[in-house]
Amino acid sequence: AMDYGPAYSGDMGTYAEQAATATQAQIKSVLGLTDSAAWKTVAVTPMIGVNDVSSEIFKVEDAAQLVTFAKSKGLGWLSMWSAARDKQCDGGPKPTADPTCSSITQDRFAFSKAFGAYK
Repeated sequence: AMDYGPAYSGDMGTYAEQAATATQAQIKSVLGLTDSAAWKTVAVTPMIGVNDVSSEIFKVEDAAQLVTFAKSKGLGWLSMWSAARDKQCDGGPKPTADPTCSSITQDRFAFSKAFGAYK
C-alpha cells in the first residue's frame, strides 16, 4: 500500500484500506471465496513515513487506523516497509524518502509498536 502517484490527495490510512478492499474483492471474485476466506489471503505492506512520492506520508496514526481495519476484516497479514526506517532521521524530518529512516517526526519503533497490536 504505497506509491499512489501524483493524483494522491487524501489520507494514507484510508488509501491503504481502499487498496486492501479492492484486492479482497478481486481475490473473492477470481477464486470464488467467501468474504472471510478472501480477507485471510490479503496482506498489506505500507511504506512507513515519507514515500517515494514525497506528498504521500504514512504516519503512525495511519498504522493504528490500518490495524483497526485489519482486525475488523480478519486480514491475513499486516507488515511494513521497512523496519530499518522505523525511526526518526538524525536531524529531524526530511522532505524526501530515506532508506535509513522514516523522514518524519516519530519515536523509535513507533510503527513496530502500532503494527504489533495486530495479532
